[in-house]
Amino acid sequence: TEGVHGIAVANEFGRCFISNGRASTVSIVDLKTLKLIDTVAVGKNPDAILYDPFSKRVFVFNGRSNDATILDAKKGTVLSTLPLGGKPEFSATNGKGRVFVNIEDKSEIVAIDAKEMKILSRWPIKPGEEPSGLAIDVKNNRLFSVCSNKLMVILDADKGTVIASLPIGDRTDGCAFDWQMGLMFSANGEGTMTVVREDSPSKFSVLETVKTQIGGRTITVDPATHTLYIPTAEFGPAPAPTAERPRPRPTILPNILYSENSEIESVKIVVRIFFLVAVVISYASGQAVFTLDRCLTLARTQNPRMRNAENAIRTAELSHAELSTTKLPQIKLGASSIYAPSSGNFGYDPALSNGGQVTGQVIVQQSLYDGGIRGLKSDQLSL
Repeated sequence: TEGVHGIAVANEFGRCFISNGRASTVSIVDLKTLKLIDTVAVGKNPDAILYDPFSKRVFVFNGRSNDATILDAKKGTVLSTLPLGGKPEFSATNGKGRVFVNIEDKSEIVAIDAKEMKILSRWPIKPGEEPSGLAIDVKNNRLFSVCSNKLMVILDADKGTVIASLPIGDRTDGCAFDWQMGLMFSANGEGTMTVVREDSPSKFSVLETVKTQIGGRTITVDPATHTLYIPTAEFGPAPAPTAERPRPRPTILPNILYSENSEIESVKIVVRIFFLVAVVISYASGQAVFTLDRCLTLARTQNPRMRNAENAIRTAELSHAELSTTKLPQIKLGASSIYAPSSGNFGYDPALSNGGQVTGQVIVQQSLYDGGIRGLKSDQLSL
């Protein structure tokens, strides 16, 4: 396809939707076979694309025709075209019937009713300008919009009021929110990533600026592993400006690959929970939002290697318990020593004597640990 911009995955229907900017189409692909199901014509230069599980619809945001094409995810058919009044950028859904999209040239966010397919509100994001990346904290109803004037603007997703604005890096185009950690990340094309903490629904602070790689300006997060992915490449000089492309981007150099052990990865920048623990602890003031115990618990329960280590420890503990039982006294009745029923009131359990009285030999065997190298030895005492 020509000019791929984004992919929206609808797992419940076993398909994904790909926006093709230059072709002004959306490709529908089967997730199991990876074969093309259909190609649907949409608006001009489709860019951001979003699947909304509440309405079971796909929202395609067209940058050149300034509208949104809305598709039925199950049937793959066009339901409506919604004029937006400006150039749309990234979008987000609250999963409850509301879809939000940045309008770059208007410096505003548009709220859409996903069921009715109509605009509900337009919210200015001043002091932010030319917003691109957008993410949402569904629990606290907070929108995070990253802007070209190096600001992250945080809004109330119900009222549209601006709560805070924080400094970020230059040339951002994407952001991601890890709801379990309460951390927001802005990918900046200058070669950095800004880490912002949600101290409370009304208070936010910049924790750290992490060096990544020049050109890495879009981002996504895997909430299960707390891993961030920032795609980028090696770039050459920008071509000469044209009427169609007055601000051309630098060319991408082909066949540039890096191994997993390279100092710079061209595919992803991994920031795991162990790094985040250090960041959170070093910047915590007053009552900590994330305690060390909580961070370690997240690591133990969600990191595969930590889970494997935990299982290995439990296995060792069980082996130790099993070994310990062999060190307890072992008592038995020597069967070869039973020679006659005895007279008087002495004898053993009927299970051993079959109801009668017997005279025999009791053997007590105690395993003694002796230094670890020679292992176990047995002492036998006959009574």
